[in-house]
Amino acid sequence: MTANAQRRFILDEFFTLTLAGTVQRSGLYKEGTTEKDRKPFQDSLRKLLEEMAGEYEHSVAEEVHVANVKRLADELSAKHEDVLADGGMRIGHAQKALNLYLKYRWCLGEIPAPPHCPLDSIVLGQVPGCETVRWTRMKTIDEYRDAIAKVRLAAGEQSLAQWELENYGKR
Repeated sequence: MTANAQRRFILDEFFTLTLAGTVQRSGLYKEGTTEKDRKPFQDSLRKLLEEMAGEYEHSVAEEVHVANVKRLADELSAKHEDVLADGGMRIGHAQKALNLYLKYRWCLGEIPAPPHCPLDSIVLGQVPGCETVRWTRMKTIDEYRDAIAKVRLAAGEQSLAQWELENYGKR
C-alpha cells in the first residue's frame, strides 16, 4: 500500500467517524429520507470539511473558525434543504462536524490544535452552565459562542482541544 493510499484510507475513516458523530440520533435529516437521498449532502459535507481543513495547516484565529462553522451550516443548508430537518443544518451539527474532523486531523499531527473542541452531550453535561444545552438544538452562532465561553472557563489554562482530549477523549 502506498503512502497516498494509506492517507486516503485514514481520511475516509475520519470522515466516516465524523459523519456518524454528527448525524446519529441527532435529528439532522428529515424523516423519511433514504441513504440515496442523503448521499449528495454527505458528499458536500466531506468536500467542505476537506477544503476547510487546509486552512488549519497553520493556527487559525477563533473568529475565522467561528465563521467557518457558520459557513458550513449556511452552504449545506442552501444546497441540501430538501434532506435536512427544519430546512437546514443547525449550528450545533456544523460545529460538531468541523470540530470533530479537525480533532482527528490534529491527533494525527497534520494540523496544530484547533481553536475549539467538539461540543456534544458528554462535554456540555460536565460544563457548569451547559448541563441543559443540547448541541443538536443549537441554532445560532450566539448560542455556540455562549457555550464555548463556558467551556473555556472549565478548561482554565488549557486549550479547548487539549482539555477535551484529556478529559473526554476516552469513550
